[in-house]
Amino acid sequence: MHKKLQLLISLALLLTFTFSIQAQRLQAVHAISDDLLHPADVYISVSIITITLDDVQYRSATPMADVPFADIPINVGAAPGNSTSAADTLVNFVTTLSTDITYIGVVRGLSDPASFAPNPDGRDTFLDFTLKGGVREQSSSPGMVDFIVAHTVTDAPAVDVVARDVGTLFNGLQYGDVSDYASVAPGAYVIELKSPDGTMNYGAFDVDLTDWADSTFIITATGFLDPSQNQNGVSLGLNAFTPSGQILTFPSNPTAIDDELAAQPNNYELTQNYPNPFNPETTISFTLAKSQQATLAVFNAVGQQIATLASGTLNAGQHVVTWNATDFPSGIYFYRLQTRDFEQTKKMILLK
Repeated sequence: MHKKLQLLISLALLLTFTFSIQAQRLQAVHAISDDLLHPADVYISVSIITITLDDVQYRSATPMADVPFADIPINVGAAPGNSTSAADTLVNFVTTLSTDITYIGVVRGLSDPASFAPNPDGRDTFLDFTLKGGVREQSSSPGMVDFIVAHTVTDAPAVDVVARDVGTLFNGLQYGDVSDYASVAPGAYVIELKSPDGTMNYGAFDVDLTDWADSTFIITATGFLDPSQNQNGVSLGLNAFTPSGQILTFPSNPTAIDDELAAQPNNYELTQNYPNPFNPETTISFTLAKSQQATLAVFNAVGQQIATLASGTLNAGQHVVTWNATDFPSGIYFYRLQTRDFEQTKKMILLK
């Protein structure tokens, strides 16, 4: 996988060494969250030519560029940034590009998946790449902003990409997927990564596209949902890259997760846990409008239910429960109150 990223980066930079023969174009994105490849060295061989690219940075992208090779095998290897030769590569691969196609290549994954949390959907997280053709360098409609989204978060399940107060942009995007295009008007948005059933919000980000009319981007979700289970790697982040390689970093908006579900039916309430962050105990209170079946459960960052705090027919009024998380690692957790008439989820942080 990393090799593909390297390939893409390498090919894009090959333009500085060769002249353009055909119109195929390529932009490469380094989205490998494994610290071993921060940065990465890339070794590219085409026929008898070998090019070395040193210290390719994580969460970076090459400019879109002409690639002077079509329908010719291209050999690419990726190695840690302290490598001394192509013999140090962790992965190697062979690929070809078709004539007159514009590509985006996203390199992603882990050098040793067994040392990291597995993907909840069972997807292979070893170093690999996604190569997508038909990429745009200008918006399809005047005045609009076009973008695609790449899911490269190895420990995250499938997500819906939602523009708050606008609607769902992409459904069920799994790890390794690169979406089709969405087109939006220039403006400021809160972009959320949510479970397809809408009950879990894995992250919310302030995405300001106000000054980007007529532009196109590739937006990448990178990092880990739970760094504590992934060698304390980088946290979930959302970045965008222009065809020129310029990077936009979108700040996290954690308050948007709670605010999103703030509207509640009368006489129902799920309060924020206290204290928060906590170690190892926290208290959660909730109010029911009437006696009914209700469940209060805790979920980890990848949406797995790990504890049930209350369940059964509960009386109307306020209920207070305590969760002891002694046996759980530090990280982000979610708790959800669910009845036939009401459902709400909130986030809490265990910090040991």
